[in-house]
Amino acid sequence: MKIKDKMDTYTNDKKTPTKPTTKEYFKLAGVLLGIIAFFVWLCIYLIDEKTDEIQYVKEDYTTSKGIITKMSLYKGKAVRIKYVVNGKVYEESDGMGKKLNKKEGDSIAIKYSNKKPELMVSEYNWDY
Repeated sequence: MKIKDKMDTYTNDKKTPTKPTTKEYFKLAGVLLGIIAFFVWLCIYLIDEKTDEIQYVKEDYTTSKGIITKMSLYKGKAVRIKYVVNGKVYEESDGMGKKLNKKEGDSIAIKYSNKKPELMVSEYNWDY
């Protein structure tokens, strides 16, 4: 057996990468579009959910004071607030759209729903 024949057998044994077909490109594009559509739907759903809660609070609310128990600035701005309604203690979180000079332990103005006291909006929220 000649050396050239041996070389041919070695190169033929190796799998050479093939170029993806058009069908494979369409499959990939479909999967990526599906993932993007899911995240767009999720964002819209969460925004609508929060908007509905704020609207529910605005229909029938009471203004009160709460105490800031935690402020989070990592991966979104949020504040946790503890407040009392009819002897029951609630601790809920709200987004921070406005910049106020408050820290944990300070009091903060809130509006809570009379029908569902667990729904509240703080003065940090743009919709207060």
